[in-house]
Amino acid sequence: MRTIIGVAIGTIAFWLAMLATVLTYVLEHIFAIGVATALVIAAVLVSRRRCGARPLLRTSSPASRRHRPVTGKAGRLASAHTAPTAHIRKVV
Repeated sequence: MRTIIGVAIGTIAFWLAMLATVLTYVLEHIFAIGVATALVIAAVLVSRRRCGARPLLRTSSPASRRHRPVTGKAGRLASAHTAPTAHIRKVV
């Protein structure tokens, strides 16, 4: 009789330990997912905020775009600079 009671108590204790392990595993992963989500949101918000720069003003009129020269940079490397224009040479 003692053996049967001992085995029953041991089995119950084992399954309670397994349940506690599963519960800990699930809670740990929920916490980890929450922290990762918070880090991603923080990184996105920080990357969208420009340090010290004024936000760009969106205008509906094309007048602000008229003064920009059209530059064809197709086929050039990103680091390749164009020669300074006459206006830039006067300013400098």
